[in-house]
Amino acid sequence: AQYLRLVEQYPDDFRARTALVELAFQARLWEDFERHGKAAVELQPDTPSSEIIAIALDYRAAALEEDSAAMRDHARTAKDKLATYEDSVILRSLLVDSYMKNNNSSAALAELDWLLQNDPSNEYYWRQRLLVLAQQNDLPAMEAQLREMVQRFPENDAHKQSLIRFFMSQNRTDDIEMFLRDLIATADEERATTARVDLIRFLSNTQGPEAARVELDAFIDAGVNVAAFRAMRAGMDFEAGDRDQAIADLRNLIENAEPSDEINNIKAVLAKMLQQTGNEVAARALVEDVLANDAGHGESLKMQAGWQLRNDEPDAAIASLR
Repeated sequence: AQYLRLVEQYPDDFRARTALVELAFQARLWEDFERHGKAAVELQPDTPSSEIIAIALDYRAAALEEDSAAMRDHARTAKDKLATYEDSVILRSLLVDSYMKNNNSSAALAELDWLLQNDPSNEYYWRQRLLVLAQQNDLPAMEAQLREMVQRFPENDAHKQSLIRFFMSQNRTDDIEMFLRDLIATADEERATTARVDLIRFLSNTQGPEAARVELDAFIDAGVNVAAFRAMRAGMDFEAGDRDQAIADLRNLIENAEPSDEINNIKAVLAKMLQQTGNEVAARALVEDVLANDAGHGESLKMQAGWQLRNDEPDAAIASLR
């Protein structure tokens, strides 16, 4: 934003233009890359920065036109220039794209390793490297990298799910369970809670509800996220046909409880149970209570919209869903 203000006031500031080009390239904002790149090349066409930018602009233009021959020509130019500008992230990134498109996975891997050595926190390079390993069908290396990505970027659940899918594709259910248990033991409390829920669902899907219930009871006995896991156990009871006990357990959970996100979620689950058992009056009362504490509670708004539609109030239902 600061650089944009600068070039608005001083459009001929070459250093600001090249800084914007580099930022746009890193963020994959290609329209901005083209706009500032062309301006930079026009300002000082004979500088090293402009030479690199011009190659990248030509490569991108050829890619947009799907001109494979021109793309290969510009990639060869980039490779030649890399001998002079060996620290150019733009040239190396361009070569990665070219190597991947032409199935030269070894060369792509070499460039990505250089890029990651200089910018190890760049998730985009890690994702590209994973694609290259997939091209090579190097399963051990893919697993090792997925594990590393989970450790490096713990806030991104997509990497965890990718590793689980990788194990599933090879029917390695024992490894999934071990991975989830490792996450529970090593992650911070918020992510450990998510891993516990994932483990319970995984056990339910692969070993049946009884195995999931054993794990649930173990978490409850250990005093871990007791309310949430008691609610999950009540949900399992309800699905198994023990509806009265499930409803009673959830009522006990919310009785005299202070409003919180967790309690609101439990109330919404209880409202669904009550509606399914024909007690719509109590279900509506719970939903109203939740929305009084959290006007944007998703599950409660969906239930409210359903009732509004039944009452021939489509505008109100649309407003709720929006």
